[in-house]
Amino acid sequence: MEERFWVYPYDPAVSHELASTTKSITGTLVGIAIQQGYIESLDQPALDFFPEVANPSPEQQAMTIRHLLTMTSGLMCGDKT
Repeated sequence: MEERFWVYPYDPAVSHELASTTKSITGTLVGIAIQQGYIESLDQPALDFFPEVANPSPEQQAMTIRHLLTMTSGLMCGDKT
């Protein structure tokens, strides 16, 4: 029988937030993308990856991959709470 472990309230039907896990995986994937040449560096403008953004603000123009990874982009959080 396969063992499974769940976070409180220990029910597989209950969703749990994985924000920190998601940040770790994203950081790892960005590192791989840099290593493979898809991303130049952490200081590359984030808008390089979003060409569809029309008329970006000066703040958006200054935002880098590093800002996104360190959660220092200045973007408002869309938290549900």
